[in-house]
Amino acid sequence: MIAESTIEKDCPDKKRPINNCCVSHDSCYDDQKGRKYCDDIFCECLEIASAGSEECSKVDTKMFCDLVREFGQSFYNASLNATNTPSAINNRIETTTPTNTKPNNVYNKIDNKTIPIKRIY
Repeated sequence: MIAESTIEKDCPDKKRPINNCCVSHDSCYDDQKGRKYCDDIFCECLEIASAGSEECSKVDTKMFCDLVREFGQSFYNASLNATNTPSAINNRIETTTPTNTKPNNVYNKIDNKTIPIKRIY
């Protein structure tokens, strides 16, 4: 995948934290918390995760952020369809409106142990 190879080339030590941002972004879409909200949080998470690597923070993660902002709508819509089955609706605990809009509360942990690998592997 492009994302994985880009990160492996430019900032391999940031791979897990960046991947955790992707996993959290997927979950935010699945929970239908609002596309703009999810994308904003994702971009902030990437900024934090890539700190200390100039190539990664100024080029790669900026590109990932721009991509979700430009092309994320169809994925957000698809998440709605996937999460609106009767069992998914019955199991949903949170509302679709975030109760706290502070970004660090959604992706409050982006270290190497937070979330299992999902997105770029």
